[in-house]
Amino acid sequence: MANMTWDKAIQKVLGDAGEAMHYSDIANEVEERSLRSKLGATPANSVNMIINKSINDKGDKSSYIRLGKGMYALRKQLEKINPKAKQDIPVEIDEKLGGVIQCLGMYWRSDNVDWKSNPHLRGQETPKSDAIDFTSQTGIYLLHDRDKVIYVGKVDEPRMGQRLFEHTKDRLNARWDRFSWFGLRPISEDGSLEEAPKNIDMTAVISALEAILIEALEAPQNRRRGDQLNAIEYIQVPKPAVSEEKAKAIELILKGA
Repeated sequence: MANMTWDKAIQKVLGDAGEAMHYSDIANEVEERSLRSKLGATPANSVNMIINKSINDKGDKSSYIRLGKGMYALRKQLEKINPKAKQDIPVEIDEKLGGVIQCLGMYWRSDNVDWKSNPHLRGQETPKSDAIDFTSQTGIYLLHDRDKVIYVGKVDEPRMGQRLFEHTKDRLNARWDRFSWFGLRPISEDGSLEEAPKNIDMTAVISALEAILIEALEAPQNRRRGDQLNAIEYIQVPKPAVSEEKAKAIELILKGA
């Protein structure tokens, strides 16, 4: 197993590829080729931050060039193909996975959790990266009975694990065997959970997401609509029917044919 620095590992992957790659694909290649002995908790974000820092600090002297959102190439390779190539897309050093939802887990098995009042909801970005504990996440969760969603819930306090534990003791306890979750708290490079962005009303966002999912999935164990779905529902108007006169005309034409 090689033990390159992140910078050298990234350059190795991009150099061998000979084309632009997304930072998450670069991280996957570093792992699959064992170019580093340790990946940390968030290898994709590590790759993204290292490349962006190089571009921000060194400008056109950086080894990297940004070709689109999350897409990077080696400058020297690109300039061989196009000597006039230059970076003209603004780079943000803190560019991370976009949107309100920062991370998620799909169809996690209930029997893989040691259920207690504050259980550990442990997950990994990749098979070789460090484990992260999502117990104190906030966001939305789904309870599944096999592949069917039976319940949609929300957690607007940092207690995702505790809320799921409560469902092992309440009326839903025997109705679900898997769960999915969608978290709003971002993950730091060391694997800890950061605070949700302050410029967004997370309570309102979480309530709205819950309401939308309840309406869309029609989960049978949700006894009421979501708190924030106060929108007026409209019914669809069918497309105009063919008039009786037109239908008769078409029928005569077909008979004549």
